[in-house]
Amino acid sequence: MKRKGGTMLVSIIGLNGCGKSTQVALLKKHLERKGYRVSVSKAYGEGEKRCFGNTIGNWKPLIIMLFFKTLQCWQRLKARRALKRGEIVIADLWDEYDLASRPENKWFYRLLNRAVFAGIVPDLTLFLDLPVETATQRNEKKGKLSFFDRQPKEYHEKMRQGYLRLVKERSGIVLDASQTKHRLHCQIKSYFLALV
Repeated sequence: MKRKGGTMLVSIIGLNGCGKSTQVALLKKHLERKGYRVSVSKAYGEGEKRCFGNTIGNWKPLIIMLFFKTLQCWQRLKARRALKRGEIVIADLWDEYDLASRPENKWFYRLLNRAVFAGIVPDLTLFLDLPVETATQRNEKKGKLSFFDRQPKEYHEKMRQGYLRLVKERSGIVLDASQTKHRLHCQIKSYFLALV
């Protein structure tokens, strides 16, 4: 699974509230202590969520799609540069969202993602699996819910099932995100370090 020069692209995916950002940060810190050069890849962060989070519900679907695809193009360009520099890239989501959320149009989004991500697919996909109810409770504890967090339970369950299908297709790994963050981090380290 290693790319040329020992670089790797690892994608950590899951519902909002599963601990993606925490696990990405812990893995980055661990790998840097081991002497690896690491970059984190994310299409958008909390700042962007605050900017568009309250208005996105009023946007037309085509505008929403083009907006996110533009962010993903920028994500891919930064990740590709990091891979060329010989770094390990940890993605907080890569191309998985559309493929998981829109299985009825998967062929279209596969073609679109091939263009947006230039055919780059993660070497390892880790799905932090969490029941929808638990993810919702965690998000509510944080306070401000994003547009996506406010979607009905059926939307989140569809996402969860879509991620499970995608991880199976890609021979990825499903991890129980309801355990403590330290135990989950240890599992992620063991799967990751077996590949580098």
